[in-house]
Amino acid sequence: MLFSLDGFRWDYIEKHDAKNIAMIAKNGVRASHMRPVYPTKTFPNHISIITGLLPSNHGIIDNYFCDKRRQECYKMGQGTKDSTWLSGVPLWNLAEMQGVKAATYFWPESEARFNGRTPSYYMRYAKKGSYQKRIDQIIDWLKLEKSQRPRFVAGYFSLVDDMGHDFGPDAIETYQAVQEVGKLIGQLWSRLKTEVDHDVNLVLVSDHGMVSVDPKKKHYSR
Repeated sequence: MLFSLDGFRWDYIEKHDAKNIAMIAKNGVRASHMRPVYPTKTFPNHISIITGLLPSNHGIIDNYFCDKRRQECYKMGQGTKDSTWLSGVPLWNLAEMQGVKAATYFWPESEARFNGRTPSYYMRYAKKGSYQKRIDQIIDWLKLEKSQRPRFVAGYFSLVDDMGHDFGPDAIETYQAVQEVGKLIGQLWSRLKTEVDHDVNLVLVSDHGMVSVDPKKKHYSR
């Protein structure tokens, strides 16, 4: 299971006291650092994580951009309507190509038909989709009969990213978001052990970090 915590900065585990995630890291392995692709936006990074390609190769170079050659503009989720924006083989398709089922819950562009395929199970994106329902559905998928059960699952939470962008990484709102997400991940971890009768490898990832900026100063990218 690959689960993305959007905008979860490298030090939020300690900074915002994410006890459940710290426990999972302690019982497994933890990367010492992560370098996102450029630009450090949600969709380019998530498509890179799932395909292993750089934005220049998978085609999603920003959350929003215009293509002079196509004379069209891309916006988040556009691949659902027109999959020609996307290139590469996502992990869920790779799994399906090996004869096993895959499932996704709101992973960016997981509704798109990469190479004409979608995962066996996926949920249509809803901006205010319940986080609890995501955990419940993933557990239900993993409790299916072996022949119907997905062998690869991708999940996604945006809450920490939303609060970080709105209030900054040091804000109480971001702390509260980390706490809420930490509780949900802790619940997922517990239910994997108590409700699912087979082993599941859980991989938690993030797509980019976040830093405070002074709104009175101008910042230039190089």
